[in-house]
Amino acid sequence: MIVLAGAVLYFSNPSEALHLKTLNARATNESGEFLGAIRSMVQAVNPDVTYHNFYVFSLMKRRDKIMSFGALRVVIPTGE
Repeated sequence: MIVLAGAVLYFSNPSEALHLKTLNARATNESGEFLGAIRSMVQAVNPDVTYHNFYVFSLMKRRDKIMSFGALRVVIPTGE
């Protein structure tokens, strides 16, 4: 049973692209369409933004602050 749960978590771990998509959608909603698009492009080329894959869950960080948490194909943006 534990092996099955681990396999489900492993294979449903969100990708880096899904994290970025969620963060870009959040930026657009918060800033409006035009400003959100600009903010998303700036974040996309920002070297401080890093993806961390822990196999059963994943995090997107910027300067050691968690921007999003993901598990089971769901990405939840944090208050950052």
